[in-house]
Amino acid sequence: MKQIIAIIAMGSQLLLAADWSSTKVEYLYGTGYKIPFAGPNGEHLTESQSVASFTHASGTFYGGQFYFFDATIAKDKSVSIYGEWSPTLSLGKVLNRNLSMGPLRDYSLSGTLEFAPKNVNRLVGVGFDLNIPKFAFFTFTPYFRDDPSLSGGTWQVTTVWSLPFSFGPANFQFDGFIDWAGKEGADANTSVMNIQAQPALLFDLSSFVGKKEALMVGTEFLYWKNKYGIQGLTESQPQLCIRSVF
Repeated sequence: MKQIIAIIAMGSQLLLAADWSSTKVEYLYGTGYKIPFAGPNGEHLTESQSVASFTHASGTFYGGQFYFFDATIAKDKSVSIYGEWSPTLSLGKVLNRNLSMGPLRDYSLSGTLEFAPKNVNRLVGVGFDLNIPKFAFFTFTPYFRDDPSLSGGTWQVTTVWSLPFSFGPANFQFDGFIDWAGKEGADANTSVMNIQAQPALLFDLSSFVGKKEALMVGTEFLYWKNKYGIQGLTESQPQLCIRSVF
């Protein structure tokens, strides 16, 4: 918890120098979350959960940052906290040059800290900001990934996107991310290759009263093959999503 508070404080300091910023809160609900080894015989259980999420993104003179914190409320009312902080250093901004070439808009040195309940995973890589028509953004980042609880290291590829679109007066947004990570560790203490994808399709209710993204509703689909790196534990379910951006 102290590490999470420190990251929030650091992010608040960086926000003072931000060229732009966006903050959102979300509520998610689903009924098919997989709980590993929770049954009386060590089997995986399925239960409903609620997730309250706080997310912030901002751009500065050197690059940008993104962080989020999820509070997951289980069926027994227990709460677990998970967060990530991802700063980026833009090569184009540092050099004060337009480095766009074809579909590539910019390049960045990217890092991520994942605040899991028992340890902090570390990732470092190179991000590619792609210029794709009609997308608000589309980034592709190959990482070197290190979970300190496992031996060695591995790779991860992260893709993040946002596509706003309209049908008449109605505004929608299709966004999400895909994390694809390799096997890490050895023997019994091993994380196998896993893929987590969370695409969301949201309808902007507030657009009918002259506002934008103040209240969005829709569904976010969660797919997680080999959840937590556990062989054979796959989660696949739609989630109710309510989002407000400010």
